[in-house]
Amino acid sequence: MPLFDIQRIVEKNNKIYVGLGDYKRVQVYDLKGNYLKFIPVHSDYQSYFFFVGDQDLIDVPKVYPDVADRLNELFMKESDYQITSHFPLVISKKYNGKSTEVIRQTWLYLLSPFISWLIALLGAVLICSLNIFTIIDVMNLPVDKSAKRKEFFKRVYGKKEGDNNHA
Repeated sequence: MPLFDIQRIVEKNNKIYVGLGDYKRVQVYDLKGNYLKFIPVHSDYQSYFFFVGDQDLIDVPKVYPDVADRLNELFMKESDYQITSHFPLVISKKYNGKSTEVIRQTWLYLLSPFISWLIALLGAVLICSLNIFTIIDVMNLPVDKSAKRKEFFKRVYGKKEGDNNHA
C-alpha cells in the first residue's frame, strides 16, 4: 500500500508502526523495514492520533483532526524516525547523530491506484479484439436488436441467448 498521509511513526515491541490517514490503517514493519501486516484504525476522521500497546493493540483517542495533526507534528519532531524524502518516500532512523534509511517506497507505488483499472481495460480490449469481426458482421445484419443479440450469442457461444439445454 502506498505510504500517503503519514500520521505518525512509532517504534515499539521491536516493530515500526506507520499510521496512514488516507487508508485508516497502521502498517507494521520489522526494524529492518520489512512489511509485516496492517492494523485497521477505527476513527471518525482521516487525521487521527494513535498509541501502540502490547500485542500490537492500537489505541486511537477521540480527538478532532486539527488536534490530531498538532499532536502528530509534535511527536514526529521528537521521534527517531523521520521522512527524509517524499519522492520516493523514504523513512529514516536517527541514531547517534547519523540517519539510516529504514523504509523506502518503490516507484511502483505510483501505479497502484491504476492497476485494477488497467487490468479491466486490457480485458475489455482483449474481448473486443477477439470478437471484432463477429461484432462488425452482426451489427451489419438487417434485423432488429433482439435478433442481432441472439445471432451474436449463437456465433460467440455456439448457442442461442437464453438456451439452457445441456446435452
